[in-house]
Amino acid sequence: MRIDRIIPGRVARKIRQRYGAVGIQLMDITVLSYIALLGILVVPFHRDVADWAVYPAAHAAAMVLILEGLRLAHLRPNAVTRLLRMFYPAMGLGLLWKELDGLVTMIFPYWANDFVVGLDLKLFGVHPTVWIERWFNIPLTEAMYFLYV
Repeated sequence: MRIDRIIPGRVARKIRQRYGAVGIQLMDITVLSYIALLGILVVPFHRDVADWAVYPAAHAAAMVLILEGLRLAHLRPNAVTRLLRMFYPAMGLGLLWKELDGLVTMIFPYWANDFVVGLDLKLFGVHPTVWIERWFNIPLTEAMYFLYV
């Protein structure tokens, strides 16, 4: 999708001029879309969010920082910028996960844990964690730990 369909006019041209040659990848679109969506959703659904006005500004700043990092990696390719280019989503994952703690009740003002556990039980007839537990053994666990690392 072209940016001028989302952002019309002069702003879209400036964005296209600055970041057009960067080579935005699917992961970049996914990360930027997620950050933008959270930053936008907090505006109408901020009832249960403490310091909600910080989120849109912080998310906009994060998006600019990411785009500038991608641009730097494109303009000055070296081992460090390539490493940052590849792993910036993983490096920011902890921050985004921690941020969800304050946003999880943003739209529905309650935790849905009991609902999800009940749904699992109705769908599978048993708790999935208890069901899969019968396949746990030491060699499998060690192999999974090795593959995870």
